[in-house]
Amino acid sequence: AEPQEVFAAQHDALKTAVGATDIKITETTLCELPAETIDYTTPPIGVLPPHPARVLTAVLGTEDTTYAMTMTVQSADADNPTYKRDAETILTGFQMLPPSHA
Repeated sequence: AEPQEVFAAQHDALKTAVGATDIKITETTLCELPAETIDYTTPPIGVLPPHPARVLTAVLGTEDTTYAMTMTVQSADADNPTYKRDAETILTGFQMLPPSHA
């Protein structure tokens, strides 16, 4: 699959399966790979009210396989400084490397 197909499937899943609203997409790269960061608002989850979330999606294509990774961070206390720092560290520190054929 092409990266845009993977991203489109992610957008659709957020809207239809998750029920995300206020979706804001930022095109970026991760380890020089095509990626997107998506900020959105979750629907209520159990006793939790709607709250902000961020998902990072990256796509790696090889000759015969497309790999995609998706990582989401969210908190009901999104303004908590520790959460904000840790979420940013996780998202900016993540690496996606090609598969090893060792």
